[in-house]
Amino acid sequence: LNIGVFVDNTFDIGRLENIHFNPWFSDFAPFIDYQTTYGRAFVMGRSDWEYVFNTFAFAYAIGYHFVERTSGSMNGNFLGIG
Repeated sequence: LNIGVFVDNTFDIGRLENIHFNPWFSDFAPFIDYQTTYGRAFVMGRSDWEYVFNTFAFAYAIGYHFVERTSGSMNGNFLGIG
């Protein structure tokens, strides 16, 4: 799993709640190596306002990746993340 959730071009209030990424998806060693080297759990592009509540990512290369897009960047409220 390279990207878990990708948010982009959200022009209204978005909500991400109760999303948990754990390493127990597979015990296949090449998969785990790929996920811990390249995996990004949450990729956040342009969003007018995003509510992110009770989320976490474990055993990913990048947990929360905020990227600048040609249409802009994101803002929001993050609570209970890890």
